[in-house]
Amino acid sequence: MVDGSTLARTLHILGVVIWIGGVSMATTVALVAVRRGDLGPDRVKAFHAIERRFVWQARAAVLLVGATGFYMTAVLDLWDRFAGPAFW
Repeated sequence: MVDGSTLARTLHILGVVIWIGGVSMATTVALVAVRRGDLGPDRVKAFHAIERRFVWQARAAVLLVGATGFYMTAVLDLWDRFAGPAFW
């Protein structure tokens, strides 16, 4: 059986991968294609079509990462790490 910390860590990593991977794809692939006009002559419309689909994934990933990070910090009692410069 999986404990809460392991599940939270797994979801945390998955959220970061989705978030950062999506941002990377958007900036290295989608924006370049929009700039070149590969997605049609209306660049703003093309950008909004991509952004509209991605924004909810990014928001959900950010909320997931924040919630799981807070959960792990609380459950594992890691609050003192925020006070030490060595952990920053």
